[in-house]
Amino acid sequence: MNRLARKLLPLAISLVLGTAAAGVAATPKPAAGLQESVTIEPGRTISPHQADIISRSAAKVLVHIAEARSAIQAKDRTRADKALGEARALLEIIRAESPTSKVIDHITVARKHLDYKETETVEADLVPIYADLMEIEDLVPVQSARQKLEQAGKALKKGDKKAATTALSAVQNALIYTELDLPVHSTERHVISAQQKLVDGHFAQADRELDAAEAGVVYLSIDVVSPLAQARRGLYLARQDYAARHYGEVKRDLASARRWLERAASGADKATVAAANDLKRQIDDITARLGKADKGLEKPIEGAWRKAQAMAEREAEKASIGWAGKRPDSDIRADLIDAKQHVAFAENMQFYAESDPADIFQTLDRAKAELDRVAAAGTLDAKGRQELEQAQKELASIRQDPKRHNLYDIVRSRLRGLIHHNF
Repeated sequence: MNRLARKLLPLAISLVLGTAAAGVAATPKPAAGLQESVTIEPGRTISPHQADIISRSAAKVLVHIAEARSAIQAKDRTRADKALGEARALLEIIRAESPTSKVIDHITVARKHLDYKETETVEADLVPIYADLMEIEDLVPVQSARQKLEQAGKALKKGDKKAATTALSAVQNALIYTELDLPVHSTERHVISAQQKLVDGHFAQADRELDAAEAGVVYLSIDVVSPLAQARRGLYLARQDYAARHYGEVKRDLASARRWLERAASGADKATVAAANDLKRQIDDITARLGKADKGLEKPIEGAWRKAQAMAEREAEKASIGWAGKRPDSDIRADLIDAKQHVAFAENMQFYAESDPADIFQTLDRAKAELDRVAAAGTLDAKGRQELEQAQKELASIRQDPKRHNLYDIVRSRLRGLIHHNF
């Protein structure tokens, strides 16, 4: 019996015993003529083929948005709406490549079943959701989603449909705050809003929505193919190969990641150069220890991968806010982006690297300074200010006790929402 089956069996028995099995709908297919799809296997990062699909689809989305903006300038509503329809179809292809796409489909099924089925029957729908979370737990943060899913299970056992529906919605919301899902969600939201503005005849407002949509597409383009993204992939493969005891492959993975870091540092900003140099030193240390048959490298490799992940995300986000000229909110978003990276680095230092506690506190203080600048700017709306204040409180809790591991993911997810205007 494999690892997933061993973990799932007791849960399945407890949930399904005495309950009729519920059907699960298949994942919706993309629009005709755009049928490119790849499934994500447990324990894997995005494959080169998937990265290619995302990159090419994102490039085509930009073309369609540009076509729509050109049509808007000519007051040609029909041509603009057609281009935006094509853009949305391509965004669905990108969404299908996300590790969270299957679990979100299963959540949707469970929520719809609550409209016409008894709660004890819907309990069975939670089994594939739990299984999906187990499959992607090495790729994206799922702790918060799992906690919300447990709340849904308790509500179902009590026969409380309203509470169960609310909890399932919270599970889905927890999962969209990931590196790939959130920019897709944000971009799609702006495209849909632009379509509505066109229906209402507000061409200038539609164009502003599409200007914002382009930023999310740029993020997607960079996040899967940039040198930092390739370094991240190399370190992820090193992590997988080390777990499988393929030490020769680990050396090759580390060497590949290091080469990509060299390219990433060329012409980059000072913060990226400093972080890349530090990460190269980490890789060199891991490689040296690997040559001495050191068997305790799980955490160092994990930490190197996580650091590359934070760096790649920062690069893509910084590129997105600089797209098509300087936006009025670009400065505070840059502060939010840097704050999020500081939080990620502090987590890495606390849990995956042998670090001086003073360095951890210094990194957390840098994150606090960035958030204080955002607060002082006073440009967020009421909901944004509420999210920022909550992030500041959570960061203060980490500062008091850096061992509170779950809070790091929560703060980063909250900051991601602010960066992409999803809150």
